[in-house]
Amino acid sequence: MADFTNETTLKNGEHDDVASVAGPQDNTATKLSKGFFSSVSPTILTLETQLAEIALAQQAILDDLMKQGHVINDDPEFIEVIETMSQLPLYHTKLITIRKEMMSIADKTTRMKKRVQKLETKREKYDHRVAQEREQERQREESLRALPVAELTSNEKSTND
Repeated sequence: MADFTNETTLKNGEHDDVASVAGPQDNTATKLSKGFFSSVSPTILTLETQLAEIALAQQAILDDLMKQGHVINDDPEFIEVIETMSQLPLYHTKLITIRKEMMSIADKTTRMKKRVQKLETKREKYDHRVAQEREQERQREESLRALPVAELTSNEKSTND
């Protein structure tokens, strides 16, 4: 603690009484300073004591944590967790790659479905056209079979004339 006295050091190194050098205003300031210090000093001492207790408690907690840290660091399960956690960036990268591949596959699948739909439509149109041609061919053959031979020869003669 600081000890406030009524002495001050002069330029030549001699000590002199503050009250004798300054006057009544400085004497009042000195008395006020001493009064303020005496009223605050018990609170400061209490706070210093409490601060020292808190520092000791904090050091005890820190020591306990350090001991627990060593116990935890020696635990095989904790070591396994640390190793797994260190692999997280690798797993994250793999997941991103898989996600990109899945999106690519989904895009390809969508395009293939559209292509299949177009091909099915073309195939249906082709099958329909072939069926119509077969039906027309069948009807033409049936119409040719239905004509008697005599009519067929007369139709041929009239077309030849």
